Amino acid sequence: MQKADELLRKGWIGNIDHIRSYAGYSASDHGHPWIHDAAVMGGGALRDNGIHLIDLTRYFLGEIDEVTGFSTGIVWQFPDCEDNGYLVLRNSSNRIATLQASWTEWKGFRFSIEIYGSLGCIRLSCFPMVTQILQTHQTGGAITRKTFRFPWIHVMEHLKSYRWVIIKSFVQEMNEFAKAVRGEPAQIATGFDGLRAVEIASSVCQVK
Repeated sequence: MQKADELLRKGWIGNIDHIRSYAGYSASDHGHPWIHDAAVMGGGALRDNGIHLIDLTRYFLGEIDEVTGFSTGIVWQFPDCEDNGYLVLRNSSNRIATLQASWTEWKGFRFSIEIYGSLGCIRLSCFPMVTQILQTHQTGGAITRKTFRFPWIHVMEHLKSYRWVIIKSFVQEMNEFAKAVRGEPAQIATGFDGLRAVEIASSVCQVK
């Protein structure tokens, strides 16, 4: 995410046009009540893996002015929990993002964000963690590609599982939080960011 933010801020893909985001896995992989019990976690896929996707999509798109969405729940039929949530987000500059959070991804865990600009596209995915940029110098021109693979993370992911990556991300979050407390510039989500992610998920997370 930080590499994508760096590329975006340097103008490598021009101005943002739209964003396409997806996160999914099979709900059979997780039986914890804080995932499937609406009385504990308050909703379905949009409040589970979708909450991170909403937060990150909003990070790249900017503040959201309008939300439209749909949800389905015919597969797992967990009470008051959708299997799939679909959102269309629009900011004040009329930039659009489409987003899907799913509990019916039969291929295993998938996570991706694609940021499309006037001069190319930045693609993020994990696991494995990869950032790719497709870039042109003029509309309709030849496309060049560059991929950032973060080899040390990939090695440790295979040696110690994906949990190693998650733990390291938590450590980094705490380090960034400490910077914020000291009044230093930090890449850390605020309480308002968390509130907006929950508000956006809650606006459409009821099973239709």
